[in-house]
Amino acid sequence: MSDEEPKKRRKRKLPKTVSRLEAELLLRAAGDHPRWGVRNRLMLEFMYRAGLRVSEVTNLFPRDVEKDGVVKLYDAKGGDGTAYFPPDDIVPLLEQWMIQRGELLSEVRYSSLEDVMSGMPLFINSDGSRITTRSIQRLVKRLKTKVGIRGIVTPHVFRHSMATEMIEEGFPVTEVQRQLRHADLATTSVYLHVRDESLRRKIANRIHPLDRGEV
Repeated sequence: MSDEEPKKRRKRKLPKTVSRLEAELLLRAAGDHPRWGVRNRLMLEFMYRAGLRVSEVTNLFPRDVEKDGVVKLYDAKGGDGTAYFPPDDIVPLLEQWMIQRGELLSEVRYSSLEDVMSGMPLFINSDGSRITTRSIQRLVKRLKTKVGIRGIVTPHVFRHSMATEMIEEGFPVTEVQRQLRHADLATTSVYLHVRDESLRRKIANRIHPLDRGEV
């Protein structure tokens, strides 16, 4: 018999999520900025409604977004590089932002003809430069503080939250896999455990009628 002790089973690290109410508070707060509200909310909507990674948001070009609810992603990690979104939530914001973006670009002084011909990303700063992932990370951190959410909230949390909500709504895990563009189904299956943990907590906090004196 071996004297070695059995290895302890490592506890699965579940993805961080926010509730639907918390997500809505964050989205509304993003839209409150007097100048960048439309842009900021639209970026978060793409992460929450379409499950985009923050790097995918910064790499979007206007041509990548179709108004019927399709996003074409190039150099995406796994999958076919296609994500979907509810047009009613995103298209009105997109149209508003495209007007503002056009006004910004009309004021930008390009350093070369190459800059103009290469096209400009969908999400830009006032000088026409591409918004960075770090900028979005800082934005989410400010919004978390503003609405008073405790715990970890990062841009990736929006993607995790969308996946968890899809599982709760009864989407097959294979469809969630396709939306998130995971190459391996096992990567997507972790969201089943997020749902199970949520159920465990609800049952643990459930008040029985006997405890309420109703029986």
